[in-house]
Amino acid sequence: MGARAVFVSGTSADLGSYRAEVVRVLLQRGCHPVEQDHFALTSQTILEKLEAKVAACDAVVCLVGIAYGAEPSPPPSGQPRRSFTQWEYHFARAHRKPVYILLAAANTEFDERPKESQGARDLQRRHRAELERLNQDTATFSDRAELAQHVALLEFPPPRSRGRRAVAAAGVLAVAVVVGLVAWAPWRAPAGAVAAARPPVRDRYDPGLAPEAVASESAAYDRLAELVAGHLAATGADGLRCDGFADFTGERSHQGPGIEFQLTPRLLARGVRVRDADRGPVLAGAYTVAAIDSPTLKGKKFLGPIIQASVYPAGADAPSFRVAVGVPEPLAAARFRGTVVGDVGAGSSLYARQAQVEKAATPVLDLGGARAGGASPFALALVRRGSATPFPLRLTDGRAWATMAKGDEFAIRLTNRAAYDAAVEVTVDGENVVDGSDPKLRCVRVPAGGERDVEGWYTHGDGGAGTNKAFVVTEFERSVAGERKQTEGVGVVSAYFHAAWEGAPPADERGTEARSVPTYGIGRGEATAVVAQVREMQVGRRRASLHVRYAVDE
Repeated sequence: MGARAVFVSGTSADLGSYRAEVVRVLLQRGCHPVEQDHFALTSQTILEKLEAKVAACDAVVCLVGIAYGAEPSPPPSGQPRRSFTQWEYHFARAHRKPVYILLAAANTEFDERPKESQGARDLQRRHRAELERLNQDTATFSDRAELAQHVALLEFPPPRSRGRRAVAAAGVLAVAVVVGLVAWAPWRAPAGAVAAARPPVRDRYDPGLAPEAVASESAAYDRLAELVAGHLAATGADGLRCDGFADFTGERSHQGPGIEFQLTPRLLARGVRVRDADRGPVLAGAYTVAAIDSPTLKGKKFLGPIIQASVYPAGADAPSFRVAVGVPEPLAAARFRGTVVGDVGAGSSLYARQAQVEKAATPVLDLGGARAGGASPFALALVRRGSATPFPLRLTDGRAWATMAKGDEFAIRLTNRAAYDAAVEVTVDGENVVDGSDPKLRCVRVPAGGERDVEGWYTHGDGGAGTNKAFVVTEFERSVAGERKQTEGVGVVSAYFHAAWEGAPPADERGTEARSVPTYGIGRGEATAVVAQVREMQVGRRRASLHVRYAVDE
């Protein structure tokens, strides 16, 4: 799966440098920012190209300032007068893209205050007022630093799957052929060695070491690899051995191999030889989840993971180099912990979501699953396939783990005790579990007051016929994420709950503009095939996000 394609919309006259700042942060997050050059084309060609670019993206970020900007002349027949930038927003809505509205405050230092006609200024004011009315989930910025923080915290959907085999549906039987996933590439003893319990990691988390803050988990691993490789080059070493990463208590845990798994290819790409043999320098580390100073908002702290890496010279008991990198993003903290991201009402602001995440320091475990707060109607559990028995969730240092063994097959049980249907986007190892000929099919419908089991990676075919392939724990190389060279998100099962309706929306969705996204329920069919009922429903804003980490016991 490729990087998320995010369209960045905003007028150049007043917000050109701000748009460039959004692009910078998106690149740091590993996204692919898309912009549109409006020059040297006819008005009609511009609109056609704009629509095509927006339609090809996974999400759209709209910067809204004071400038109306250039417009098609004449306007399209039968359409209201809109600037090209305003058209970008409407194309995003027409193509049902997630849209993130970032509004420039009155005290913003704009690049310019362009001289525009009174009619153009009125159109821009009405456009902004309409966005605020229809999109309660907006954020306001007054400078580039505040804008960068907002963009760093945006909850983008997973990128659209473009592979031949994406993922699963709900309440269906699994086929005999299985497609797997794995928590982490497990540690393997060197050839000839006796596989036994590994000794404790030699490194200990140092709370006095201030972390360098970066924008994303990918950026954190990139930065750690860069710093470690630089230290080795400065000392004349060409390689090292990885000794593991401990939690803040000094104990080995299932998270540690995942950090190794992320760092190893990044070190290799920087010319560092990663050895199995017990010689040369040793890389060890530790991690925790804590409040991290924001790099852009003075005095602000955000919950996030901190990863510490230390290099020990051969035979030494003390490190010659130690560095820590943190991701001040509560969503990253939730993924690291395997905890609940939050249970928030429709239209809640970015900061309301972050505040909710910070409260969820310890997940609420319910019947083997994770619930978004004690009174929440939504729950996620991992159960053995063909059984009602949940995999036990283990709570360690506030982290929820579902412990499995290689070869285990499981289903994802979604619970909706709300009075309305829920559309749920489910991901495993960062991959959406639903794939089909229609890329808009991304959500599983869970009826009001009901449950639904997602039993495997589902591919939707013509006429509602589809195939379902069981979730099975296997080597990373054989997993769906491994096939796609996708490493971020490995080891996490996530469910994103939205209200869904066909008639009137739930009461607390009023005043919002819902996205129209097809969702579906799945009937049981043959063991090697399933029949899907596709239903066109309105899908509201995110109500809750649940994350459960799984780990493999060998």
